[in-house]
Amino acid sequence: MFKGLFIVISSVALSGCGVALMGASFLGADEMGKGVMGKGERRAATIVALGEDGNDLLPRYIEIEDVQKADGVESWTAETVIGNYRCTARTGTIDATCTKIAM
Repeated sequence: MFKGLFIVISSVALSGCGVALMGASFLGADEMGKGVMGKGERRAATIVALGEDGNDLLPRYIEIEDVQKADGVESWTAETVIGNYRCTARTGTIDATCTKIAM
């Protein structure tokens, strides 16, 4: 088992971007183990929270910034083509609520 894992890790590490991808996957797994959302999950939660207004949004065009985690709640700013939103969700869930930020 260990020998097989070592071979896989070694082959990935030999590629130019393999080390960065491997590190990112370990970090992502660590975050998910804590019940914390990743960027993709925040994008999806934003689209769902916007309801009908979010139907035409593409996740890759939503910028997630200013992520804050405290007291069992995560919040973030979602910059979209239809406006900027401040979203919150309880840690470990993807049921978010988003309110439009007045500019």
